[in-house]
Amino acid sequence: PELEHVKTIFTIFDDGVLIQQKDISLYNNREFLKNPQIIISGKGIYNIYKRLLHYYNEDFDLKFKVEENKNTIVTITIPFLH
Repeated sequence: PELEHVKTIFTIFDDGVLIQQKDISLYNNREFLKNPQIIISGKGIYNIYKRLLHYYNEDFDLKFKVEENKNTIVTITIPFLH
């Protein structure tokens, strides 16, 4: 079978400090790359994005959402490495 389009998906649930709902779209739309100073919750998200960019170029996805005001859910999608 063709593995070129197969992806590996990691989902992380964090029950610590929630990302503010208003910041979710900044992260999901990669707005923080244009102005890294808009990152409220530290440089971790920016550093993770840059590392994924280094290893996978643009062939990855990094999405954030807040679930019922109790969990931040981060989904990382990368190419399947065979």
